[in-house]
Amino acid sequence: MALFPPDRALLYPQFETYRLHSLSPTEDVQGHRLPGSGTTQSRLEHGQHTLSFKETRDRIGWDHLAVNEQGRGIYVDKEWNIVGFELDDNLIPSFSVLATLPTPISSSSAPAPEYPSTIAIHPNLWAISSGAGDLHLLCTSDPTSSCTLSSTFTLSGGSGGPFLIRAARAESDSISLLLSRSVIGPEEGKSRTTKRTFELLEVVIDLSSAEHTSELDVRWRIQAGDLPVYTAWTDAGWMVLSGETYGNSKTEEALNEVEKEKRERDARIAKLGLGASLPQGEQSVPVPPSEPARISTPPPDQPLTWTQTGESASIRIPFAAGTVRSDIVISLHPTSINLSVKGVPAAAQPEPLQQFLRHTERSWWAEIDPDLSSFSYDSSSSTLDIDLAKQDGEHRWPSLFLPSSDDDDAEIPETLSSDVLASVRQTFDSIRTRAPDEPAGNHPAIPSLLREEMDFDMEDGEDFEDRAAGAMGDGGGKVGREVFVGILRDGKAEWSTASVTVVSLPLQSGGRGNGMEGVIVKSAVDGLLFTPSADLVGSPWTHQATIPALAFVLSSKRDIRLVRHLTPLHDPAAPPSPKKAKTDLDTAQHPTVLAFDSGSSSAGQGNVYVYYPPTGKTTSKQGVVRVSGLERGAALGVARIRKNGKDVVLVLCEKELVVLSGVL
Repeated sequence: MALFPPDRALLYPQFETYRLHSLSPTEDVQGHRLPGSGTTQSRLEHGQHTLSFKETRDRIGWDHLAVNEQGRGIYVDKEWNIVGFELDDNLIPSFSVLATLPTPISSSSAPAPEYPSTIAIHPNLWAISSGAGDLHLLCTSDPTSSCTLSSTFTLSGGSGGPFLIRAARAESDSISLLLSRSVIGPEEGKSRTTKRTFELLEVVIDLSSAEHTSELDVRWRIQAGDLPVYTAWTDAGWMVLSGETYGNSKTEEALNEVEKEKRERDARIAKLGLGASLPQGEQSVPVPPSEPARISTPPPDQPLTWTQTGESASIRIPFAAGTVRSDIVISLHPTSINLSVKGVPAAAQPEPLQQFLRHTERSWWAEIDPDLSSFSYDSSSSTLDIDLAKQDGEHRWPSLFLPSSDDDDAEIPETLSSDVLASVRQTFDSIRTRAPDEPAGNHPAIPSLLREEMDFDMEDGEDFEDRAAGAMGDGGGKVGREVFVGILRDGKAEWSTASVTVVSLPLQSGGRGNGMEGVIVKSAVDGLLFTPSADLVGSPWTHQATIPALAFVLSSKRDIRLVRHLTPLHDPAAPPSPKKAKTDLDTAQHPTVLAFDSGSSSAGQGNVYVYYPPTGKTTSKQGVVRVSGLERGAALGVARIRKNGKDVVLVLCEKELVVLSGVL
């Protein structure tokens, strides 16, 4: 079962390009100077501590800004002051120092401190960690007045040390927090390690009996080899997206040794490339021979097989035994095909073919020449062969049929012909192996110009593909992060069997994210917005909208730090709108995606790239404007608030708070 099945009716197979939407750097973007010396992303003294690669990647993508549902925000500045702010009707912020955190004691023998982390609990209650191992509750009745830290909590025993606040859950008289921390053995000290362990903990604070200083009640803790990419509370429990699974997955326990061996073998073959095989000594199953141009038997879940060349396409459809030519009604047209069966009960046909024949007319991906096309039926094997002549030759079709709004059938993948596979194998055979004196990663298959641009630093022992993966866009060469979907509750974990590449996370608005807003995953060159099901890992998520070519356009950006999306807030009084076809776009249900440059590197310009909902089948709009860098400093956090009935995006930079009022 696929956890993220795309809805073909929501795709844009004919999408062509993004068109520029003009944004004004003076009218749409307003910068406001932060009080004091501003905030910072530099919390470690040079050479004092050494972080592993995964810790560094997590810090690059960390969001330093927190807002609540009333549109109030807080952050921690350079001097460990907790600064609150609120926007007036003219979107001008007023700042106030609410409290001051105890200054952490710097020591080379102590574990590396984490960033300060903040999260909204109630409209007037915040949870704040200094990153040194203590947690504070802050009550704020007025965001412009100073107040005191009402309670201070610490982790004790084996759970002690610096931690980050990942997500929160508010109950009637208590709050639950999901924390993360690095587990460092006593023998490590300042030394670098590539196998560092990380821990997720759920702690509970009883608000009715909270003392001024006390220890946190740890309900459970669970470990893995990577930090989570995203966490949120849902009705099913804590939803966690992570590159590695925490705890013992029920699914992994169910896999037997044969299945595990097959997965490992398939992974090794995938690294070698299409058409390649393992050395003879590693083969545990025979290598299948080259496929013929036509495959008589399609996969169990497909009704047909099809292959193509630049000028033609060939289709083979197997029918139930006993079906004769007179039972089949078929006609070929320049843009469509009509196919149906009469005289034979539909239930007699294979299940995939039954579903396929529910629609008697289907549109070709592109036009064909009916005069040069033909079909034939072999009664002995009950197979229908169709040979199509493409009207516009020398073009490969990405799909056999155009998707329709009422067609829920899955995509029918192309069966690669033996000629295509032979050509691919010949290409791989011509690649020479790397010489012993060549550096790792300098593979002969990589173009020389590209090799000059690549910086291989394998000191940390991480796999190159893992290094290239960005923290939802941290300048890495790979778009998004490959993660597993997990649900954690009462210390028990259940994970998805397959990973998915997440391109964008929901823009926080009153708490660190909202799990029900969904995530955008990579599908070929597109980004697909999925919202979670009631059973996060047991039933498919719902495909809500498509951001065409999102993965493709993000791949060209070199300095992206944060990629976030937001969907217009739904009016509860408004009736639900029916699903519309792409000819009648319901843009109110489409997300707007914002990709933020870090603003701290010469490689980027400190821009935000805004990708708007599609305006038709083939085009969409993109805006770009500078929000960080130079005098504003690096972008450290982003959030959405609701003001004057409109969505407003806030960007916390090192020196300024930037208000994006005319971007959405």
